[in-house]
Amino acid sequence: MQLMVKVGGWLGLILIEQWATGVCLTGLQAKFVGATIFLLGSGTLVLIILALGLGYGDRQLWWRPIDHWRPVLIKGAWP
Repeated sequence: MQLMVKVGGWLGLILIEQWATGVCLTGLQAKFVGATIFLLGSGTLVLIILALGLGYGDRQLWWRPIDHWRPVLIKGAWP
């Protein structure tokens, strides 16, 4: 189950990234300036938030695999 959640999470991130890239590319083909600005801006904003979120989550201790906490749970104390 843990593997399914992990794979599903990564597939979800890939789909969000591909969607945002598609929005940016659609913005380049838009015929109206307002639509171009909106599509490029919203797609770029999603990509920036995704990159910042992944960078922030990677630095957090709770993001570490469960194997990191296994000795703590077995011993009942800090390593």
